[in-house]
Amino acid sequence: MLQCLDLETAGLNSDIPEELGFCTNLTCLELSINNLTGSLPLSMSTLKQIRELGISDNHLSGKLPPGICKGGNLVYLAANGNKLEGPIPDSLRNCTKLNRVRLEQNLLDGDITNAFDIYPDLEYIDLGDNRLTGVLSSNWGNCTNLANFGISGNMVKGRIPPELENLKYLQKLDLSHNQLTGKISIELFRISILNRLNLSKNQLSDRIPAGIGKLSRLQYLDLSDNNLNGTIPEELGDCRGLIFLKLNKNKLNGTMPDQLGNLMALQVVLDLCQNRITGGEISPQLGKLTRLEVLNLSHNQLSGLIPSALQDLVSLQYVDVSYNNLEGPLPNGRAFQQAPAEAVAGNPDLCGEEAQGLRPCSKETSSQKQNESNR
Repeated sequence: MLQCLDLETAGLNSDIPEELGFCTNLTCLELSINNLTGSLPLSMSTLKQIRELGISDNHLSGKLPPGICKGGNLVYLAANGNKLEGPIPDSLRNCTKLNRVRLEQNLLDGDITNAFDIYPDLEYIDLGDNRLTGVLSSNWGNCTNLANFGISGNMVKGRIPPELENLKYLQKLDLSHNQLTGKISIELFRISILNRLNLSKNQLSDRIPAGIGKLSRLQYLDLSDNNLNGTIPEELGDCRGLIFLKLNKNKLNGTMPDQLGNLMALQVVLDLCQNRITGGEISPQLGKLTRLEVLNLSHNQLSGLIPSALQDLVSLQYVDVSYNNLEGPLPNGRAFQQAPAEAVAGNPDLCGEEAQGLRPCSKETSSQKQNESNR
């Protein structure tokens, strides 16, 4: 009796036959990465012994079969990268053995508030890039083995449940591109092994909690495009493993903390643009970020000279300081000297190359900058 059927990357380009439901002893079915089309046959609900089901990266449409986990044995479900629509099947609530679920990049819709139950063995779930609505249930905090939780690119509302602090094994949390509101839950910063946190493009408000400094293993942090206000917490400088940091498109104000210079692992990007950062010059401590490739400080209220220490950013490929109140010459670093005109625009008192749209620097201005940099 057939128990396992693996046709991954087999070049299949037809519908899934209804007769597949006759293989009632199947425990694993792998049809991913083909060119399968049409709807999933309802007969798949008869596969009560199925433990592993992979149908990802095809061209399947229609709904997931209502009895996809009728037998309660499903451990692995991968249906991502299709055109599946409709709600999450009720039978998934009974799948308490689930370990890995991938439903991202489909057209699934419906309210997910109560669509899922408690799964003690669940380690990975991604529901991103669908049309799901509702709120995040506190039950997610009881899925205590979760290491990856993704629900980006949906229409989920409400607050981030504080119960997520119970997810002691969580390494990646992506709730971006939703309609979440309220404060960033301070409980999130008690998940000590979290290394990737993306809450961007929501409607989160209030301050960034100082407790963020407890996330010593954090490598990726994106809080951009929210309604966050207050100052950038100095404690952020304790997240010394960060290689990616975006806080842009918020309402952050106050001065730029010198502690950002402690983030010497920063490599991919530091983006603070489109905030209300004021309080004088750019922190010269940023010159310690010698691995940094992209720096965006545009559309703030920074003033004064650009510190000459920023010429030490030897890995910098692109810089944007446009639309501030900066003055004097640009640092000697390649990224500054080769910056396009739009990356330095909106600073009437900056001087430099005519090709950058800047007025020429006088000898007096250059001497002033040197004196300021040596203080």
